[in-house]
Amino acid sequence: MQTLNPSPEHRIGPVDGLRGIAILAVLLLHFTPGRVTNLGFRSIILKLADAGDVGVDLFFVISGFLITGILFRSRGLPHRFRNFYARRTLRILPLYFLALTVAFVVVPIFSSCGWIPLRDQLPYWFYVANFKTTDAASRCIGVVHFWTLAIEEQFYAVWPAVLFLLSSRGARRVCVAIITLSVLFRFGLVASAMNWRAYYWTPSRADAIACGSLVGLAFASGEGWRRITRWSGPVAALTGPPLAYLVWRDSINTIFSPPVPMVLIGRVVIPLIVALFFSSVLVLSLETRWLGRMLDNRVLTFFARYSYGLYVWHAMFANPLLSYMPLKLFGGPSNAAVVIRALVAIVFSLIVAIASYHLFEAPFLAVKKRFAERGI
Repeated sequence: MQTLNPSPEHRIGPVDGLRGIAILAVLLLHFTPGRVTNLGFRSIILKLADAGDVGVDLFFVISGFLITGILFRSRGLPHRFRNFYARRTLRILPLYFLALTVAFVVVPIFSSCGWIPLRDQLPYWFYVANFKTTDAASRCIGVVHFWTLAIEEQFYAVWPAVLFLLSSRGARRVCVAIITLSVLFRFGLVASAMNWRAYYWTPSRADAIACGSLVGLAFASGEGWRRITRWSGPVAALTGPPLAYLVWRDSINTIFSPPVPMVLIGRVVIPLIVALFFSSVLVLSLETRWLGRMLDNRVLTFFARYSYGLYVWHAMFANPLLSYMPLKLFGGPSNAAVVIRALVAIVFSLIVAIASYHLFEAPFLAVKKRFAERGI
């Protein structure tokens, strides 16, 4: 058993490693447009890139785990609401609003995207972009993926009250209720032919965050942790093979627009399977020494450190770069050419994220030290 200090200031290496995997999955997905399909053989790297959508689910699970643990441990401290929201604000909002300013004001000047009307901007400024339909303009300026940030911010808005007002057992019951209602909500949306809402709306994606929160409660309080660790292996064994099959069949990236009758399974069941799998892997990484050490490596934790900036900036800067790197520059349309082009875009995004972190984000992060809880 791997023992970890559960204090708020402790850096949990395996979790950082999982966060590094999540951002790499998203980057590979977004940086492999026009994937090679006319070849008889597709490399495993491209198959994994096609599965990059699940990186978002992994982010949700990690957010639920980390934020729930922090909130639980600060329940008895004074100014707990103020401290939590002040630190979340300093970590998230400055970079987010800077990115929106660049996207809506600067990008249209240097591109053919055109200006975005104010009515279409407002959902992004108020963190409700996940409730609007995607459009070509927001994709062009590189903010269409901000719907995931909207879901997390909505989670931050309501979850502290749950953790501070309920007992540990009551909070666990709320997590189970959220998971159940989220699946039922997805079913209702699909049955009503509102498929895109099942992918973007917060109630239909809340089960991943709730799964992570359930693990976070057990880890922070110790209540039920032994039971969760006992079941994590069997759950991972049951959910892993179906996901591996979908990756091999290149189906994971199309589960939200498959032909009938698979649409019901894709929309309703598979997101829950993904959430359960990653939650189980999270528990195993905390309890299994070899897995924890494998995840807690310099490469993954390096990407984890800059994951927020990478997520915010990558589409805005690297996607236009891809348009200037046709596959013929790398020897023609081949799997290797697609991978090389994606790696170039990842390196470029990393340079932007590192500069953003040290030149813009760092001063705001330093102010966080004025507030009580550390490690948020």
